[in-house]
Amino acid sequence: MFEGFNPMPKGIEIIRDYVIGKISLPELMAFAKQKYPPKSRD
Repeated sequence: MFEGFNPMPKGIEIIRDYVIGKISLPELMAFAKQKYPPKSRD
């Protein structure tokens, strides 16, 4: 789907938990910001 993208098991788990309603959008965003801080997205 995305060239060069290799999903990690933890990332898949987090997305699954969001889709099934186990975590909220703010929790998903907190995980994303922790994993990929704004200055590392250059």
